[in-house]
Amino acid sequence: MNKFKENFVKSVMEFGSGFIPKGVRIVLPIFLFITTLLVTQTFADGAYKTEADIAINGNEKPDTDSNAIPDTNGNEKSGVMDYAIDVGDVLYISVWQEDDLSQEVIVRPDGKISFPLAGDVPAFCLTFDQLREELSKRLKEYIRDPIVSISLRKMGGKKIIVLGEVGSPGVHAVRGRRTILEAIARAGGFTQHAVPSSVILIKGGLRRPEGIRLDLSSAIKKTDMTQNVALQSEDIVYVPKKFIADVNYFVNQILGPIAKTIWTWQGIETLE
Repeated sequence: MNKFKENFVKSVMEFGSGFIPKGVRIVLPIFLFITTLLVTQTFADGAYKTEADIAINGNEKPDTDSNAIPDTNGNEKSGVMDYAIDVGDVLYISVWQEDDLSQEVIVRPDGKISFPLAGDVPAFCLTFDQLREELSKRLKEYIRDPIVSISLRKMGGKKIIVLGEVGSPGVHAVRGRRTILEAIARAGGFTQHAVPSSVILIKGGLRRPEGIRLDLSSAIKKTDMTQNVALQSEDIVYVPKKFIADVNYFVNQILGPIAKTIWTWQGIETLE
């Protein structure tokens, strides 16, 4: 998988410097790349350094897998315990040897979930491990040594795609208002080959793409913070390694051939 991602990123980088893939060489790699990453990347809230510092140096650690499977002891693997539960998330909660209790729950607008025997339980901004401990404590009144497991079935937040010359390109879930520099920071920051003065922001997602070029070098220097725009759901950020003169041509060549195909995939339903 890592080799595939490297090859895809390489082909997109070459496009930014004048190489234009044709036919399936455009459609298939991008389609597989985006659809695979949609279920493997998360964008959790956390403490930030200065946006510009993280974006330049790439000091932000890669996000962890939000879809890891809990083990039989109820301990989540692959760093999923660090994921902060959000409103609208769909969780699957199971209790060992208590099949009647196991079910999907949705985090309500008030930040709580409802679970049998436990009642209304605050879940917003808790990690999976914290929620598991709270549920276990409440269930102990009715079940001896309950073993609770939690997995994420669907994220309720928005998602943004970050591609190109960044440390960890992919799809990231977003909470609240986020700027383009924050998104790049969460994607590992600029690589040494990135051209911050020619970052392409594609609004409207893959269905109604409209590209604009942003000079983030001025935002990093804090001479023009209007370039550090706020992002919305379905926005796509592309960081090139060479200046892109014709934004519309670039957007049409990269996204046009796959726009109708990618949006038929059911995972896109999490984008609101």
